[in-house]
Parts: sequence; structure tokens; C-alpha cells
Amino acid sequence: MKLFFGLIISLLSLSPAAQAETIVLFDADKQCHSRETGKGIRYTPPCSLTETEFVFTLAEDNTRDIKTSAGTQKLDLNFHCESLRPLSIEYQISQQANIITSGKLAPTQNNHNAHSSLSMSEPAGDYRLTLLKINGMKGFQAIKPGCRLTLELGKKAAADLAVITAS
Repeated sequence: MKLFFGLIISLLSLSPAAQAETIVLFDADKQCHSRETGKGIRYTPPCSLTETEFVFTLAEDNTRDIKTSAGTQKLDLNFHCESLRPLSIEYQISQQANIITSGKLAPTQNNHNAHSSLSMSEPAGDYRLTLLKINGMKGFQAIKPGCRLTLELGKKAAADLAVITAS
């Protein structure tokens, strides 16, 4: 009986709906200069975007469950950053020559919620994310550790599908 429950738990942890791939696109800890201050390490300009174009594939959803399968995958672009002055990252997402969306991720200056994100669901296929520039790097700037821009690719959950179809 213990072996049976252990097998079920193992299979649940391998469920494709629970898997997501996270790619770090910008990390101030690695891409900015560091300085020791009276309040700990802070990162200062210049900060470099070492790679500005990322190609990714949203895989086809092969499940047969109508509630969770709509031929689309979830894409989350998250920017978490606490800084002295406002920072933002401009981006563009395209498929072939068509721009799907473009905009700016700018965390709030409320350091308890210094997070900005974009979530979207798109059909399976190849996409290109282009980071256009980082705004707010002129003049004096101090960035706290943990300032990161990440891209997460994963399958939509049933709750996500409900939110998307309700809009």
C-alpha cells in the first residue's frame, strides 16, 4: 500500500501541468557594479543587458482534457526590483515579423510590492522576446540585491483558463 501511494505522489510531481521553465533575463547581482554601503551591498549603473533577444518555443499541449487544453501555453514576464529611483525595462514580444505586444515593466516604488508582471497565453509556436532598454540608469541609482527579470513558460491551469475566457 505504501508503494502504491508513493507511486501516485511521484506521478503527480511529474505532471506536465505543474512544470514550468524559468529563464533569468536580467539579474542586477550579475549585470551591474556592486558597492558596499552602510546598509549592505547595492548595485549601481552601468548595468548591461548581456543578451537582448531571446527565442523561445511554446510547446503544443498534447492533453485531451478540454478544460485545460486550448492549444495555448502561459507566458509570464516578471520584474521584481527595489531601487532608490524608479527602474523599468522596455520589451517587445513577436512571432515571425508580427509584434504581439510591447510595453514597459516598472515595479511600484512601494518596496513591499516592488514587482511588475505580464501574463499572456498564446498558441504554440516560436516567439522572440526583445529587451529594448533599461530606463532609470542615469544619475545616482542604488539597486537592492534580488533585482531580476524572469520569463516563465508553462502550461495553463484550469483557473488561468477561466480568467482568460471570462475577459
